[in-house]
This record gives sequence, structure tokens and C-alpha cells, in this order.
Amino acid sequence: MAFEYSEFLQEMDVCGAVYFALDVTERKGPSNLEIPLSFTLKTGWPGSTLTKLVTSISTHREWPMELERPLHAEKGPWRSVGKGWADIVRDQRIGPESSLVFEVVDDSCLVVSVFHRLKVRSFTKTLRSSHFRGHSSKLDISTRFWRDTGVEQFEDQSYTLHGPLKVATVKTVVTRSPRQTWFFISSGWSRFCKANGLRVGDNVKFTCRESWHFDVNYVDSAEESI
Repeated sequence: MAFEYSEFLQEMDVCGAVYFALDVTERKGPSNLEIPLSFTLKTGWPGSTLTKLVTSISTHREWPMELERPLHAEKGPWRSVGKGWADIVRDQRIGPESSLVFEVVDDSCLVVSVFHRLKVRSFTKTLRSSHFRGHSSKLDISTRFWRDTGVEQFEDQSYTLHGPLKVATVKTVVTRSPRQTWFFISSGWSRFCKANGLRVGDNVKFTCRESWHFDVNYVDSAEESI
């Protein structure tokens, strides 16, 4: 998505939008969806017990969802029943790293924006002479790190590195042999090192903050962490 979750909520608040948010903690996603009573009082939603969810106002995909109120709580919150909610949880891979934001489309439809939060992962390197070779300079990415994060994140991708002094854009490349695969930060790495005064022997930590963004900082040792 164009915005990270927190930025998206800020935009919603600035616009004065009426919404409710859900941070998922259950491993398999929540078993049902509860509509906050405060949301219903503000919007009058739902206007029907037969509703639907969409993930974009322009999409043609819909997830039908039936709602009910417990018999003993006629003025309580509406809750989903049946398989409609389970279907969108499965299709959108909603789990413990997900955050959802719901807005009204009409009296029987909500649009839900789905955000999958990244775990904060990092790796550290001790810079060596092999990392400084003029315009052919490159830095090998920790094997454990790229395997845990996913190959698709590093194959011919552009990243923004936020260094101690300057920011730069770099590209990653892959080198393969019959027995081994390596991923490197290559194009732009030499300029980044120069701009930030990095030298042989420095211990630096790369922390992945967003999908294509690393914070790069000095550390005391180069123990790898993920």
C-alpha cells in the first residue's frame, strides 16, 4: 500500500473520516468480526443484516457477511455469523501481523484496508576491504537474513538506505552457483559509503523498517540478529 498503517490512520484523522480499526492478535485471525457500538451509533451501520466487505471501492470482489446481535443484547454490538468473515480472513491472509481499517461504503457494505505489519529484522556486518572496490563495491547480505525475509525481497530490487549522515538509493543483485546463492547490495553502495564516511573495520547494523527501507547505524559488534 502507498501508506504504512500509522500514516494511513493519520490521513484518515486529518480528513475527519469515520472508521474503526482492528489490530489482529489471534494466530488464525479473529473468529468473527464485531462492529464497535460507537461506530454503529455514529454511522447507523449496518442498515441490514445481510452485508458485504470489499477491499477497494473499485474492485469487483465482494465477501458476503451476515450479522446478528445476541438475543440478550438487542442494543449491543453487531457480530458476524457464518463463513463470510472466515473467507476474507483466508483470502487476505489476515493473521497476527495484520491491521485492518473499516469504512462505510453504503448501508450494507464496508471497505476494509488490510495492512500486514513487518517484523523488525536486522543483520550486522563488519566492513572489510572486499566491500570497498571503487565502483564495483558491493556488500553481501546475510544468508540467514534473506532466507528468513524471502528471496523476492532482494532479487533485483531498489532499497533506500538511511545512514548516520546521508540517505541513498541502492540496488540488490543475485549471484547463483550450483551449490550457493548470494545476494548483494551493489549499485549505489560505494556512494553510500563515501557519503556516510564508512570505513574498513566499521561494524554496521542494517535494520529493515519498511518493505524497501533500511536504517544503517554503527554498532559495537557484528553479531548477526534477525
